[in-house]
Amino acid sequence: MDRVLEEQTTYMGHPACRGGYLIASVAGAVAATANFRVSADGRSLNLNGAAVLPAFRGRRIYMAPLNARMALAAQRGSGIAGTQAREGYSEPILSRCGFRDVGRDTVLVPGGRG
Repeated sequence: MDRVLEEQTTYMGHPACRGGYLIASVAGAVAATANFRVSADGRSLNLNGAAVLPAFRGRRIYMAPLNARMALAAQRGSGIAGTQAREGYSEPILSRCGFRDVGRDTVLVPGGRG
């Protein structure tokens, strides 16, 4: 864990860094992680991903990093926050929080394997 934090701290201190990572903890234990990236013009914030450890699921832990990233978007003046959501996982949570479906992505893998 210390090495991961050290690597992330180094990355976030880089002048070209436009993103970051969040860690949510419960009673000192890591419960969830999330990351984000700000567009080059600063107008949008992409919620790149979030994960809640199995032992903490069903306890609304997902909301802590989501709310922190939305606050960061507002603080930076980013008028748009967007994400990709997996059906049955983050999609229902994000829908309840006011996110709406505006399109679908195509997922490609090398060599046509799937």
